[in-house]
Amino acid sequence: MSKNKETYYYGQGKVYLSKRDSAGNPVDLRWVGDVSELTATLNVESLSHKESYSGQRTTARKLVIGTEGEVSAKFHEMSHENLALLLRGNTKEVDSGSVSGEKLPRNITADQRIALVHQNVSNVTIDTLTEGEDFSVDNVFGVVTFLKPQSDFEQTISYNYGKVTNTTMLTEQAEDLFLRYEGINLAENNQYQLVELYKVNFEPASALALINTENSLAALDAKAAILADNTKASDDTLGRFGRVVTINAEM
Repeated sequence: MSKNKETYYYGQGKVYLSKRDSAGNPVDLRWVGDVSELTATLNVESLSHKESYSGQRTTARKLVIGTEGEVSAKFHEMSHENLALLLRGNTKEVDSGSVSGEKLPRNITADQRIALVHQNVSNVTIDTLTEGEDFSVDNVFGVVTFLKPQSDFEQTISYNYGKVTNTTMLTEQAEDLFLRYEGINLAENNQYQLVELYKVNFEPASALALINTENSLAALDAKAAILADNTKASDDTLGRFGRVVTINAEM
């Protein structure tokens, strides 16, 4: 009698995402950066029937009437692409420029803090007022703090602003993506492991941690539905949801 080989798993690796072409194939695989957790969950929807002749009401049939899956991950790379994906937004580069005549409130109290339209500002001027005496400027965040009250104020503010990158929230529809995981199994002498999920659709991030006090870096908690890809044949090689490939290659 042959002894069954024990196989364990402790994985590390890289996660890639890509748009899909008309045949369901990845177009350009983008590494999403550091991902500390990646879990795929598969479920089936079933229908059970209990017989009515024995008096015991035992289950006589169980039919699978649906299949579904979900992948969850923790993204630590706060790149513009990841933010746009998990905030369902759009990333846009705002070029540097200048503003003249931006309106201010008509009545201003001392210590009133007013945010400008742009950030990364310089050369801030307000007619009849002097910076350092009448107002101060937070150049990075684009905020003016008035040091003295102003009533019936009709002056406007002018300034230059530098280039920034802007990512909106909940402005875009989610699109189906191809997910590919290229990893190694540390529990089995760094054996290569490949997982492909042909069609995933991400939900918005469940949380965007902005203030952190724990002894760990912040992460974007990501979840995506694993969908059936009908461009793939429902066979023993590819299947329609995804596949796990163990690669027996030398390091």
